[in-house]
Amino acid sequence: MSAPIRALKARAVALKCGQTSTRWVWARLKSDPEFPRPFYIAAHVPMWLEHELDKFLELQASRRNEPRKVRFDRQRAVTKESSLT
Repeated sequence: MSAPIRALKARAVALKCGQTSTRWVWARLKSDPEFPRPFYIAAHVPMWLEHELDKFLELQASRRNEPRKVRFDRQRAVTKESSLT
């Protein structure tokens, strides 16, 4: 017998990922293509599958010893370029 499929709302997703705000969930969804995508059980009710979140968290944990990528900050790059000339 397989384990039951559990679906979580945004608040539960945030808490499972160690965050307190659902804003983090939506920001992560926009910025990280590996973050699990929600499905909608109604027009404005997004849900995430718990097993997909578990896989995502396991992947993040397995990468903890890898060097972090530095994000390119366009605003800082433009400011530095303009101050050099």
